[in-house]
Amino acid sequence: MQIIPEILNSLVILSGLIVTIIHFNRKQQIQFKLLEKQIESQREDNKELNLNNFQNSFWEKQLELYIQVSSLAAELTQNEITSSEYKTSRNSFYTLFWGPMSIVEDSAVKIAMENFSSQLIKYETSTTKTDLEALVQKSFQLARTCRESSIKRWDLKEFELK
Repeated sequence: MQIIPEILNSLVILSGLIVTIIHFNRKQQIQFKLLEKQIESQREDNKELNLNNFQNSFWEKQLELYIQVSSLAAELTQNEITSSEYKTSRNSFYTLFWGPMSIVEDSAVKIAMENFSSQLIKYETSTTKTDLEALVQKSFQLARTCRESSIKRWDLKEFELK
């Protein structure tokens, strides 16, 4: 008869141990799920941060190239067509035209670049004052289009030209 109380006592202790293990496992699962949520949240934050960093780097490079190509277009309107400066500016312009600008330009800048290029070729063929004046206007339009593209990209309405 003494064995029955010992068995009951052991069963009570064992059931208490099992209940404790079950509660411990549930708490661990809850903590694990919370940790998974935190990790996922951090991943999303990192994705957004990386995207913002990429966009900012891209837009800064875009602005840098816009300034370069606008400067080269202006130089092409100022230098004598036979000068070494003109040839250097022309080569640099077309390097940007066919390379880096194709990566960063929006459609409006692309059209302005093409219009400037067409007028440049026309001016180089005729070398008339009228075609040079038209080239100056295309250079100005290219610079303005680059500026408007950057303002639009950065959403800087207070910098818009009137």
